[in-house]
Amino acid sequence: MSVEQQSPARPADSTATTPPQGLTKDQVALLKHRRKLAWAAQHAYYERTGILAKLNYWIGVPVVIVTALAGSTIVAKNASHDPIPIWVGVITVSAAVLASLQTFFRFGERAAFSAVAGNRYARLRRRIEDCLAFPPEGLLERLEEIQKLEDEAGEQSPPIGERRWLRWQTFAQRPTPPTRAERWRAMVRPPRAPAQETREAP
Repeated sequence: MSVEQQSPARPADSTATTPPQGLTKDQVALLKHRRKLAWAAQHAYYERTGILAKLNYWIGVPVVIVTALAGSTIVAKNASHDPIPIWVGVITVSAAVLASLQTFFRFGERAAFSAVAGNRYARLRRRIEDCLAFPPEGLLERLEEIQKLEDEAGEQSPPIGERRWLRWQTFAQRPTPPTRAERWRAMVRPPRAPAQETREAP
């Protein structure tokens, strides 16, 4: 699913100039800033999930193919009592190396953790939007829930990477989500965010 489909709501501030009842302008500004950070973290983790999942397939599928090919060739050569060619040994070693890399990097497991982290920040973003849109009844409870979700997301989420975080934090300042081409260009040359904002990376 694309970023445009995942985030129908724009990350930028709404055009409303009057704060919701029960909140001061400073509180609204803080909530909107936190909403942008949550949006950025959500999609940064979703991007990380997609990349790790692809790496898991790119290494896992060749391991299965090469292992099956080497195993069938060895069985055939032993059955015919012919010497095993060098290329069979090469692909057998390659399969062992790829399998070891897959186990070491744990792409599938890391992708699952990143997806969970993205879902946490998506939930946090929705709660902030609810707080900004709903009447003042139960405002204190909603603010306490937002604080709890922020703490849980920060404590339980894996590292996101500074380059990826800077990209998505910059995207969050825009009025519309980035296109696929813009995301690829930003991966080649990541933007820089102000120093005071980079400290808030999850």
